[in-house]
Amino acid sequence: MAAMQDFGAISGGYEKSPGDGETLLRSGLSLRHMRMITALDDHGRVSAAAQVMNISQPAASRMIAEMEAVLDVRLCERLPRGVTLTPYG
Repeated sequence: MAAMQDFGAISGGYEKSPGDGETLLRSGLSLRHMRMITALDDHGRVSAAAQVMNISQPAASRMIAEMEAVLDVRLCERLPRGVTLTPYG
């Protein structure tokens, strides 16, 4: 079985820079968290985003809170009838 080759070792290949996605993984954030932000943007309500992702509304709210805590920014503004994403969202 051939050994896997490091892309950084290939001339002109991808060279990994510090923090390339590893920061998000180490922080506990996943692709599912990113999909939540996309669903929020598409649907404008936490409950609708949760339904699309097949999770409960409290679980969706918890995911948003986790992302905001890890990134230390507000990702969305909660409004009486939905949410809007901030520039960080």
